[in-house]
Parts: sequence; structure tokens; C-alpha cells
Amino acid sequence: MHRLTLAAVALLAATAPGWAQFDPTVIPSQPAQPAPSPGPSIVEGPLDEARSGDQLPAQGVYQQGLDMLDPSSPGILTQANGGFPGSMWQGSDRRALVALMPRMPVGKGSPAMRSLAERLLLSEAQIPAGNSKNVYDVFQARVDRLAAAGYGAEIADLFGRVPDKIPNAALAHARVDALLLAGNPDAACDEAQSANQRSEEASWLETVAYCKLLKGDVDGAGFTADMLRETGADDPDFFALLGWLSQAEDARGDKPTLASSRPLTPLRLAMLKASGSEVAVATLDHASSMVLVAVANDRDLPSEVKLEAAERAARAGAIGAGDLAAAYAGMTLNAPDLVDPIAAAAGQPGGRGGALLYQAAMQEPDPVAKLKILQAIWARAKADGTYLLAARVNAESTKSLMLEPQPAAPEPTPPPTDAAGPVVDGAPVPLVPEAAMPETPPVPEAVAMPPELVAAAPDIVRALLAAGEIEDARAWYAVVEDEAAGGDPNATVVQAQLWPLMVVADPDARFDEPVLDGWWRTQSALGGAERSRRGTVLMAVLEGLGLPVPPAFWGGLYDGAEAADGRMPPLPVWRGLNAAAQAGRLGETVLLSLVILGDPGPGNANPAVLADVLKGLSTVGLENDARALALEALIDTGF
Repeated sequence: MHRLTLAAVALLAATAPGWAQFDPTVIPSQPAQPAPSPGPSIVEGPLDEARSGDQLPAQGVYQQGLDMLDPSSPGILTQANGGFPGSMWQGSDRRALVALMPRMPVGKGSPAMRSLAERLLLSEAQIPAGNSKNVYDVFQARVDRLAAAGYGAEIADLFGRVPDKIPNAALAHARVDALLLAGNPDAACDEAQSANQRSEEASWLETVAYCKLLKGDVDGAGFTADMLRETGADDPDFFALLGWLSQAEDARGDKPTLASSRPLTPLRLAMLKASGSEVAVATLDHASSMVLVAVANDRDLPSEVKLEAAERAARAGAIGAGDLAAAYAGMTLNAPDLVDPIAAAAGQPGGRGGALLYQAAMQEPDPVAKLKILQAIWARAKADGTYLLAARVNAESTKSLMLEPQPAAPEPTPPPTDAAGPVVDGAPVPLVPEAAMPETPPVPEAVAMPPELVAAAPDIVRALLAAGEIEDARAWYAVVEDEAAGGDPNATVVQAQLWPLMVVADPDARFDEPVLDGWWRTQSALGGAERSRRGTVLMAVLEGLGLPVPPAFWGGLYDGAEAADGRMPPLPVWRGLNAAAQAGRLGETVLLSLVILGDPGPGNANPAVLADVLKGLSTVGLENDARALALEALIDTGF
């Protein structure tokens, strides 16, 4: 009997995702942090060094301090580490959670929606009681949504907070997948074999066969594979991988490959890695978000595959902009491509083209040349619908466009002195102790801003706001204001055009009737229908944020007004949002808001519906989230 090589088993066990799923830089003042879990073991990578377990909830259903017996209640987050309060579902109907949560998007195109979804799904909270016979109904809905969003490590952590064996096949599969991707094959196999004994479903036989092989039971693996064949299973990839791993090293032929038409499941990925086989880029076409995150983080896979997985995972909202930026920075590029990166990137779609432009922008010392690269990045991202992501990934380069004031010239050299001190007209002058001398800092010289940068201020402000860099956006907006105050008519128009974005993103921005009127006059060049559309969107957003719009402005939209475009939710859901917000039911308000906005996001919502979402979130104390959604809506609709 031949055993699986120890090297292959060790290779599999060493695989552990190190990228955090959280990217809550959009909203919370304190970023959400997942709790450390004593089991399964999850190794955090260097991008997550700031995490601390000091304020994280302990594991165990009965250790939460919420008097919870419901296994759906445990979570990774609390208010202490960026989550929602444990009372967020107070007053809600459990049936509403079960009905609505499967319809909740995970915000793949909207950082603000993703932040809300993360906190909703990962927060520890008392789940309302219900009459369902399935006590895991809400927990299963949470796990399903987290899996769709790619949160494998967090799923493994959540399972460590509920009873070890869950009598639910769908949850058992989710747990095994998460454990395999977390690099914990022992726990995954224990769960798979236990579930197989309870259910005897044919769907478990592949995992059980592989698990027997991991334990050195080649005969048992072969017997289980024969049972799988008897069920009519047609999976040549699995049988080829299992057969190759079952052989002695000196008897193995060429390494098996996975057909690109087959899904790259957690089990397939584990078997491919154990065999040392290639994980081709083509197989990523059928990979889940959880698998994409694992591939992107795998130190042993080729850089091209990891970069492509990171690009796709970021587009799906499974990893944050910071993680994608790190993947771009770590990519080795051809030196000739950096000579003309814009032209070179045009022929390289996907991750490699993004990495080329990212590195070129970071390395370019000349601000005008850097601006051209950033403008190419923004144009490319607008074309493929990833502008919000690209703005965040390239935020550091955009911030570096602001030129720093230069120090004044140094003071003239003091006159010569002799050993006793300075001499004036032949007589020594008493020395003044250095501590008594006032320090006069050099006065910064004025910054001469290149005209190309001033002209591009609208693009720069928009990108900084999209990246959540409010302070830097304020600085550039001040540049425009200075130009306008100096009598530049173009700057006056640009300032008015940027004002809607600033007033939505910045609570301290000026809002009054004169500045609103100034913006409206800049829209006169637009056609009647387009002017009315933009006015309707902005007025709805402002009112949704609680900023009073004078009735005269609504009246000014009558001319050319047509029925507003945008997705309309089912009436019961829309009415439910308003009722939940008025009653202060935070969790339900967030859930309904996300369901209403859907995968298309805030930019595609009907203005009246968007206004109610913003109003509802503000009513339950989530004004920062409301502002982030409002900003995304304006950017997506062309502001």
C-alpha cells in the first residue's frame, strides 16, 4: 500500500489565506476587525498586522453576554471593533430576516454597500425568536451571503462559535469548503466524514475519498471512489487527480490538469496544490469568490495567476482596494513597458494592465506626467465599471499630485567671530545663550501649481472623494476656490460643478440657497431633460441627507421633467424600510436598504427610492453610510 507523500500533505496544510476581507475605509470611524479564533487556525498575512484581539468577542454560543441560545446569533464583530450593536434586530420579525437576507446583495460594485453588508452579516446580535423548526435558518442565510462575497476565513471563524456538528447538509458543505480554503484539512475531513455518516449523500464521497488519501488510506480512497462511480458520477478531473495522488512517486506520470470548463472548487484547488499541478488562469472563469481569494493569497502559485485572481476578487468585492494595490505592487513587470505605460497597458487588459499603470503612477516623479497616467487609469475604469475601485487603489498616487510648499531660502551667513565671540567695531559683544534665541521657522514659499493640474482639478477632486480621501479633496477644492476668487471664470464654473460632490461627502461643506443657485446656473448648457434629471437626482439626495431644498428649486424642475428612471423596489419592501427606520430597527433598516438598492447599486436607484434609503439610514444613526451611498450615486450618475 502506497502512502500520499508527506510533502504533498504539508503543501496543502500550509495553505492559509492571509488577506482580510474587510475594507471598511468608506464609513466607520473604527474599522471592523474579525476576532481571532482558536480553531480553525487562520493565519493572518502582513496586510492585517493592525488587528488586535483585545476588544474582540470570545468564542462560544454561551460566552457572548447576550443571553443567547440561538445558534444564529454569534458573530465576529461587536460595537467595540466596528460592528453593529447586539440589539440591532430588536423588534424585527425573524421571518423577515429569513425572507430578505438571501436577496441581499454583497455590494460588489459599491464600497459603501459592502461595508454595510459586512457589518450586518458579521456582527454578533440577538436574533429574534420565531416558529421555524430550523434554528439555523438565519445562520444559513448569513453563511450563504458571506460565501457569495468570498469571506472564507470569516465563515470558518463563525463556525467555531456554534456547535461542532450541525445537522444541516448545506451548512456542512459550507464549513468544509471554508476549512479547506483556510488550510485546515484535518478539521475539514472530520466534518466531511461526520456529515457523510449522517446523510450518506453521494455529494460527500469525493471529499471523503480525498480525506482517506490524506490519512494514508489509499485502499479506502479507492473503495470510496468506486462507490462514487457507481452513483454515475462523471468527473474525470477528480478521478485523474485522485489516481495520480494515490500512486507511488516513482510510478507517477505527468501531472494532471483541470479542464477549464470545470468549476475550481475548494476541493479541486486543494487537490491541485497537493499534486503540484498548474492552476491555470482559465480555471478562474468558473471559480467562486472564496476560491479567488484563496488563489490570490497563495504564496506558491504563479504571480500571473495570483494577480488575475486578485483582480477578479476585488471586482467582486471579495478583497479590498488595499489588497489589490499590494498585488499590483508585487507584480514583476517588463522594464520597456514602463517607458510608455499608457500605450503598453492598452494591449494588456485585466490584472497585468492594471498593475502596469499602478506602478507607473507610483514611480513617476513629475506630477504632470503622473496625472496623465492617472487619467488613463480613470478612463479605463469608467469604461469597465470599476471607477470606485480604481480610485481607491490609486489613491496614494492621486494624493501625491498636491505639491508641497517649498521652504524659504536659508538665512545669510552670520559675520565672523573670534574666540571670545562676535566683534563689532573692535569691541566684543556679549554672547546670548542659544536657548534664549527665538526659533524663526522658514516661511514656505507659494506653490506654483502647473496649469495642467489646475485644469484637471475636477478629475482629481472626484477621484479623491471616490477614494474616501476627504481632507485631500478639500485641499484641491480650495485650489479651485482660490482661482475663482482671483476672477478666473472657468474656475468659478468648475467650483460650482464640484460643489454637489463636496456637500454630500463633507458635512462641513457650505450649503445654502446662493451656492445651490450657483450650481443650478452652471447646468443651463444642458438640454432640458438632462438638466431636469440631474437636478432631480441632486435634490433627492440632498433631502435624503436632511439638507433642506427650497420649494422653488423643485418648481424649477417642472419644465422638462419626466418620469424618473431607476429601479423600483416592491412596494411592501419600500414601505417596510420607512416603517423599520421610524421604529429604530437598525438591522432591518440596513437589510431593507441593501435589498432595495440591489446589485445595480445606488447609482441605478430611482431618486425617490434613493432618498428614502438615505433618510432611513440617517434616521437610525448611520449618516456616514448614507453620505457614502449618496456620493457613489452622484458619481455613478455623472456628477
